[in-house]
This record gives sequence, C-alpha cells and structure tokens, in this order.
Amino acid sequence: MSKSGTNPMRPRDSRIGRFLRFSRGSRGVLITLLLCCCVAVLFSLRSADTDRTKATWLWDTEWIRDSGEDIVSFCRTNGVNLVYLQISDRVEQATYREFIRKAHEAGIDVHALNGAPEWAKERHEEEGKSFIRWVSDYNQQAAEGERFAGVHLDVEPYLLPEWKQDEASLVHSWVDNMKIWLEEGREAGLYMAADVPFWLPRLDMPTGNGKVSSWMLEQFDSLTIMAYRDNSDSIYESSKNLLSQADKLGKPIVIGLELGKTNEGGYLSFHGKPLDYFEEQLRDVKELGASHSSFAGAAVHHLRVWYDRVK
Repeated sequence: MSKSGTNPMRPRDSRIGRFLRFSRGSRGVLITLLLCCCVAVLFSLRSADTDRTKATWLWDTEWIRDSGEDIVSFCRTNGVNLVYLQISDRVEQATYREFIRKAHEAGIDVHALNGAPEWAKERHEEEGKSFIRWVSDYNQQAAEGERFAGVHLDVEPYLLPEWKQDEASLVHSWVDNMKIWLEEGREAGLYMAADVPFWLPRLDMPTGNGKVSSWMLEQFDSLTIMAYRDNSDSIYESSKNLLSQADKLGKPIVIGLELGKTNEGGYLSFHGKPLDYFEEQLRDVKELGASHSSFAGAAVHHLRVWYDRVK
C-alpha cells in the first residue's frame, strides 16, 4: 500500500478489466458474425441446389391413371421438379391433363417423352414429327397448368443391331431426322431436349465438319447425359467432356444415373446397391458437376424402380 492508502495497481486492473470486457464483447460479436456467415453459406448452397433440376423418367405411362397423386407426392418428397413422361396412345388426354395439373401444383414440370432406336433410320422421320405434332396439338387444347413444358427425345440408334456395321449411315440419317424434328418443335414453340450417351463427343458430323455433340448442344435447348456408372467419380469423368463443351456454348446439361437392372454389367447401375449409397453418390455428382457452368442437375432412371426401392 502507498502512503496515500491507494492501491497503485488499481488503475492497471481497471484497464485490464475494460480490455477483458471489450474482448468478451468482441468475441460475442465475432461469433455472431461467423454464425451469420455460416447460415448465409448454407442458405446459398441450399438455394443453388433447389434451383437445379432433379428429374426422372416415367416410362410406365398407364401408372398415372390410378396413381397420379401418389406419384406426384413421391416426386415432391424426393425433390423431383421435372418428370420425363412417356406418351402412350393407351392413355387418354384427360388423364394427362389431370396428372400434369397435379404436378404443376406441386412445382413439378412435365416433359413429353418418346423415341425408339428405329426413329434414327432413313425414312423414319415421320414418327418423331407425329409425336411433336401430338404434343403441340395437346398443348393448344389444354389449360395453361395442364400443358407439357417441353419435348424430350430418347432416340438411341446405337442400340440397333446394324450400328456396328453401318454407324456412319445411321449417324447421317439420325442427324437429318433430328433437323426435321427440331424444326417441327421450333415452329410449335416447344422446348426441345434429348437423351444422349456420354460418349457422344466421339461421333463426327456426317459432313465431317465438327462433332455431333457440339451440333446437338447448339440445336437443342438442353441435353441429358446417360452417364450410367455406379460411383460418382466415374459418372463425372464420363460426363466431363460434354459438360466442358456445354460450358463454352452456354447450354444446360443434366446428368442421368441408372437405378434399374441392366444386363450390360453391374458397374453401370446402382441396382442391388444400398439406397443410402445411391443417395450419397447422387449428392457427390451434384458437387462435382457444380464446377461447370453448364451443369443443370441430375436425373434418376427410372421412376418406377426408384419408387419401388423407397416404398
């Protein structure tokens, strides 16, 4: 103690106390700011994922007749916002209208799906034209919330037995037919999309000038890559070439994953593998694809198998 009876350490203690109180306050502000940043990042990631397409193929068209509401509920629960619905002459237009209306109410778009390997052959362009005209006529008669949001072509000439011997000729007629279908679709004001194999970039245009993949990316509104493998790394590696081409052309790409059974090899599908593993790989594909500006989302092939696995 000093002679005056005051504690010479008190002013310093006071400064330390103020510093500690300030530090504690600063830490609180800093922690709050960090929490806000984390929430903002998580929100932006969730928003980005919400903005992406999650599609699925629905081949069993008659299923929508009695189970339309259940199908829509399943899609909504699993984050699906786009259904590729095959068109069948065994299903009435009223059934399509009812299903699409329910889907739209749930925030799900529906594309009219059709195609066959034979459509790529010479003198088979009429099948595709008739399909596109049907969609156009249907949309003109349907109410706004009951219309197809686009056309989705699934024409795979490489499944034809003559593909190995006559690839060049089939590519030629396939491209010629696609030109006709695209013109028909544009005249009708339809969004035009198509399924393509991941190895499409290897095919040359019939003219020898450029690749079929580049031409299709330029002509179609979007493409869905059938990148059927059983792990995310292989799926991304298979898709990378097309994604890079699409980056340069500013066109959206959806990556397709196979959940159904295939006779071409177990490595092509998630069939027989745990559903949790499939969901994990699906998330990884989205993360890997996000490095490309063209990546628009993922698609699960196909809905009936997916539904049965979950249910």
